[in-house]
Amino acid sequence: MNKTSYLSILSVVLSVTAVTSCVCFFFIHNNDDNQSTVEGSMGGVVELECGTTETIIGYGSGFIVEHEGIKVMTNAHVVTTIKNGNTVIYESIKARFFDSEQKYELHVISYDTQKDIAALEFNDTDIPCKVLNLETKLASYGQWVFAIGNARGYGLSVTDGLVSIPEIIIVRNGVERPCVVISAPMNEGDSGGPVLNADGKVIGMMSFRLRDNSDGTIQGMSYAIPSAEIEKYLNSFVHE
Repeated sequence: MNKTSYLSILSVVLSVTAVTSCVCFFFIHNNDDNQSTVEGSMGGVVELECGTTETIIGYGSGFIVEHEGIKVMTNAHVVTTIKNGNTVIYESIKARFFDSEQKYELHVISYDTQKDIAALEFNDTDIPCKVLNLETKLASYGQWVFAIGNARGYGLSVTDGLVSIPEIIIVRNGVERPCVVISAPMNEGDSGGPVLNADGKVIGMMSFRLRDNSDGTIQGMSYAIPSAEIEKYLNSFVHE
């Protein structure tokens, strides 16, 4: 091999190595950013336990927004139940942050079972909270997202995935509902938890999964209420 050929091969190898190093660095750096975003968002999410003053009946999740005061957003089905054929709010609703054992009482100020949205407030108005911001722009196909929930009532947990469908209309109980479909798994207790983008902004709220004809959960398809719908809901009842 002559000197010119050797130098040409060496140049190609060095170029490939440099590109590979840059790509690896990008992914490592990107993963670090994602981890930081996730950890920074945890303080804006709460575990919810609902029931009577004596008995916990169900678990769920909620997240904190600022809209004419601090609001805790969750699903209507998390904080309500059916009693004698009527929808009623649970007698006791308590929240716990991931880094504390203390539980805080909340009360429901508005809910809509058709939209599956509820807004709550803390009974104690002096609780320090981290506020999460809503991203009302339509999500993108393949966009990376992560969800924070209270899976099985074990405490806050994180899953991630991609936006499968940025917007789809689902008909449930005869009512049309816009939804974002994501691939991140959803478990019992995750209802009401936020779905966030890489900037830590909430693009939606976990709501439901679908079941097949054998009553098995369809994997890889979780449905979230878009943040634009959450903002519309907040505006509608706050300014009544």
